[in-house]
Amino acid sequence: VTADWQGKNNTRVVLEYCNANGESCPAFEYVNSYKTEGTIAGDWYLPAMGELNAIYGNKDVLNITLGKIGGTKLGTDYYWSSSEYSYSDAWVLRFSDGVVGSDTKNQNYYSKNFVRPVLAF
Repeated sequence: VTADWQGKNNTRVVLEYCNANGESCPAFEYVNSYKTEGTIAGDWYLPAMGELNAIYGNKDVLNITLGKIGGTKLGTDYYWSSSEYSYSDAWVLRFSDGVVGSDTKNQNYYSKNFVRPVLAF
């Protein structure tokens, strides 16, 4: 699953499916609406597992930089990826130790997983 680097495309496909079927996809809707100074809604996306794994591998350097610019540092919890595990589950990565797992996408299920929008450059 860490070979999946198609987060931008994954996000687009999931949003198209959700919109066409009247379903709510909160993580994808959040990243799609996210914007910052110099970016617009739709620029950001939910990273695929390969991208998320690369972020984890550079977590220390990224947190130093995020701290210097006043950004929110990467925590130790699970983060959602846009990579599908099965119809009902998606891949997640725990940032305390890099453990990869899956969790249910059912929005009625309580989940403490986090979302980290990313931007292609």
